[in-house]
Amino acid sequence: MVMAKSMLLVAATLELAVADFPPSWGVQDVWVHTSTWYAGRCTCLCQPLCSHPSDIMRTNLVSGGLIPRFNNYSGTFAYPCGGLKDASYLLTVVQLAQRLKAPKVITDNIGKEVKVSDLRAAFKQDWGADVVLQCLDGAFTDVLTCWSKGHAMKGSGEVFPSKIQGCSPQIAATDECTNVTTKILAFSIPTKAPVTDAPSDAPVTTAVVPVTTTVTPNSTTVTPKSTTVTPNSTTAPTPTSTEVPSEVDIWTKSYARNARCAIFGEEGCTYCAAAKALFKEKKAKYDYFGVWMDNPNHTPSGMDVYYSLLRLTKKDTLPNIWIGGKFIGGFDDLKALDKSGALDQLLKDAKCL
Repeated sequence: MVMAKSMLLVAATLELAVADFPPSWGVQDVWVHTSTWYAGRCTCLCQPLCSHPSDIMRTNLVSGGLIPRFNNYSGTFAYPCGGLKDASYLLTVVQLAQRLKAPKVITDNIGKEVKVSDLRAAFKQDWGADVVLQCLDGAFTDVLTCWSKGHAMKGSGEVFPSKIQGCSPQIAATDECTNVTTKILAFSIPTKAPVTDAPSDAPVTTAVVPVTTTVTPNSTTVTPKSTTVTPNSTTAPTPTSTEVPSEVDIWTKSYARNARCAIFGEEGCTYCAAAKALFKEKKAKYDYFGVWMDNPNHTPSGMDVYYSLLRLTKKDTLPNIWIGGKFIGGFDDLKALDKSGALDQLLKDAKCL
């Protein structure tokens, strides 16, 4: 009698769990799994995962996510609810990572260049389907695979990935490895001690050491600075840079690279507004970052980024425009590229159109 009541209780709980699922539970067309080659992603060593890679990360693909998708590749605002509970989702990601091993064309060519066609062929041969490749600055970073969804599990109602398959044309269109060859990057370990601590499970004991500080009065002589006003330039005083220059340079290059098309400018800059207007006229995607005094509370600050641009480009120009991770100049240079007919191709190559 007790067992019968227990079974009824379990059945009722399962029915309630299924009934509680949202209307979009498991309605996606496919599951899309991302396998990541982290050496290609970790070029700035700005996270513990990057500055302290595990042995597995150095020679293997790592699961970068499992996302439910419609075949039309709807935007993130339209994610369907995938149909997996937390524990099942994590288990599935681990199982896919264990199954989807890096082909020998990757593991045998770490630190070298390979033909993109060879890379595609290797994945198809080893994994059994056409894949979608992602590259960053000419280096291989990710491979996307599409999976059909299985029937909803009885009782739990969960919808697991079933079989690997080719992706829809809309998903396949996100492929970014358009060059003939691509680099299989190796992890570049920093020459100085990383700013992040290595992951550890050991308890941390902190000894408090009293600090004695001797204060010596400083006399400061303030010398007024003369400022020459030029069109569209700020006359604000120049504070001292507060961040480590090399680290700010890494951030600036990473921002420009990840944005693909980036405009650095400042409020009130007429030419900055003209550059943004030209991008919008061409329906080109771009990211904008305000330098100088526009982002005083950002890390790094707008002032630090301004000085970083000076160091990296050797040009004091605003707007400071980057396309495809490369500095192309100011607004006059942008306008010249447009007049010559070269701008559209640059924007297409950078995936900004």
